[in-house]
Amino acid sequence: MGNLRIVPILSRFRQTYPGVALDVRLTDEVVDLIGQGIDIAIRSGPLRSSELKSIRLYETRRVIVASQQYVAAFGIPDQPEDLTDHNWVMYSRVPETLRLAQGDQERKVPVSGSVQVDSATARLQFLRDGHGMAVVPFSDVADDISNGDLMRILPDWNLPDLSVYAVYSGDVMRSSKVKTLLDFLRAQLADIDESRH
Repeated sequence: MGNLRIVPILSRFRQTYPGVALDVRLTDEVVDLIGQGIDIAIRSGPLRSSELKSIRLYETRRVIVASQQYVAAFGIPDQPEDLTDHNWVMYSRVPETLRLAQGDQERKVPVSGSVQVDSATARLQFLRDGHGMAVVPFSDVADDISNGDLMRILPDWNLPDLSVYAVYSGDVMRSSKVKTLLDFLRAQLADIDESRH
């Protein structure tokens, strides 16, 4: 998300407001904002209860995908229970038991894989190279799906959506620069996953 979405937006922000200095740090780890002097963090998924404030920037569907190479070698599952028999690119921030829904039906399916990563960028690379299936935000792979490089698996089944937030301490809102950046982020990310509408 950082490289794909946030850095280009910050570049546009800096072009719009050239007098603002940026210190951008990219990590998939949850960091101590106050202790490290960070004004804003972008986080996805459920937020831990804390003294920090947050605003939702956008929401995207999460989808199961695989490369054409993987599908050619191992086939396409017909139903959620078949997912257990496949190899997965496991991301540390996605649970090992997937919760899928179709109408009023729900299935919980445990998955595992021989590749484990703690970086969303690494997950995409292993996924694209055919090392297994993965759960990813639709907005990150929409182009890959559209051009046929990646294939949606079980498209009639839905995973819980992924919400992305800007997280900050209440103190930083005294800064007009921070307020302006938050407004800019919200405007730029508002329609990131138009497929949800």
